[in-house]
Order: sequence, then structure tokens, then C-alpha cells
Amino acid sequence: MQPARFFPRPHEPENRRSERRRRVLKEARIILNGRFSVIDAMARDISLRGCRLRLHHSIDLPRDFLVAFPSVGVERPAMLVWQKGRDAGVKFLDPEPPEAFRRLLPE
Repeated sequence: MQPARFFPRPHEPENRRSERRRRVLKEARIILNGRFSVIDAMARDISLRGCRLRLHHSIDLPRDFLVAFPSVGVERPAMLVWQKGRDAGVKFLDPEPPEAFRRLLPE
């Protein structure tokens, strides 16, 4: 079993979530290397500011990438916060999510 990888951020408190994530099961894609590489994943929980992804295959992710949500046609820039095996927590880097992204959030 791989140990969890955490990336310290000096100006943020240990509990980084500012809002509750909601459980979902949505298709996601991680886009890397200037769009030359795509990794299939599932979003397992989500909020306006981040999500937990389950990768289909175990691979170490880079720190920055795009997360695409094909069901709503949205791509969001993201930063890897933690990774343990096939699970990864990401923070979205755009200041405000596109309106279409809100359709992913359960009521």
C-alpha cells in the first residue's frame, strides 16, 4: 500500500475544506501534458471548490492539471492536495465555477 502524499501549503490551516463535499458518482477526466495525456477517473465527492477522484488505474499525479466533467462539458484547473493509491483530493483553482458545473452538485 502506498503512503498518502500530502503537499504542505504554508499559508493554509490543516483543515483545508471550507465547505461540505457531497457524494456523487460522476465521470471525470484528468488532462495533462498540454492535453496530450488523459486519465479516466470518477468523482466520488464534490463541492464548488474541490473533489475526491478515484482513478481507474494507480498513477502518481502531478501537482497541477485540468479536471474535465464530460456530462456537463466543464473543465476546471486543479491542484493535487493529497493522493493515496487510486484516490486523490484536488482543489479547483478557478475563482468561480462555471454555471454548468453546479448541475453536478446534488440538491
